[in-house]
Amino acid sequence: MALFGHDEKQDLRLDSLEQHVRGLSQLVQQTQMDIASLNLTVMSIQTQLADKLSAKELDPAFETLNNEIKSARVELDRVSEAASDTWQPLQAGVSESLSRLREQVEQLKADK
Repeated sequence: MALFGHDEKQDLRLDSLEQHVRGLSQLVQQTQMDIASLNLTVMSIQTQLADKLSAKELDPAFETLNNEIKSARVELDRVSEAASDTWQPLQAGVSESLSRLREQVEQLKADK
């Protein structure tokens, strides 16, 4: 028996928290894979360019990506500052923003 006899409410809350933790775990794993891939790409680009070109000269798409990263960071800051009862809608917004960023990176990889 749960505290104060609210078994169903506590079970729902625990299920919601478990689902959120699973989602965060998947997001962290995907982010780690993305970072590893990006690090390899950056190392390859640095080797190839040997500081001959600036990022703006190389491809204007880097500026777009940079703006998306800034937008994602702003969204992450909002999530950090949010009250605990509003984290779900904000988390959905962050996930959407990061998903868009990931799609743009994948599109740039495919275009090159």
